[in-house]
Amino acid sequence: MFRKLVYFTITILIYSAGVTPVVAQDYGLSETAGSKGAGYTTSDTVYSLIGKVVSATLAAVAIIFFVMAFYAGLRWMTARGNEEMATKAKETLEAAVLGLIIIVISYALTRFIFGQLTG
Repeated sequence: MFRKLVYFTITILIYSAGVTPVVAQDYGLSETAGSKGAGYTTSDTVYSLIGKVVSATLAAVAIIFFVMAFYAGLRWMTARGNEEMATKAKETLEAAVLGLIIIVISYALTRFIFGQLTG
């Protein structure tokens, strides 16, 4: 069950990541990217500000997930046969994965809704 949950989470992460544009502004390639249809702009619209906030939040969530997964793995490895410690570590890891799934689904839903609103 847990293995299927991990595989499902990884699959969701891969498919929700999508294709991200390359930021070529610092290297003088933004004009070339614009002429080829990449459309890199530095607009300060409400949608771009919300996108920046969502990106920063997802980065923080990824860091928190990594720390929780690392902590749970460390507790599991150092349980040394103690069933209670191993169970707590397993529950921590399951909670971290479940939280990550909820965040990814909410991000996908938000992205879909804003995509429909902007046309």
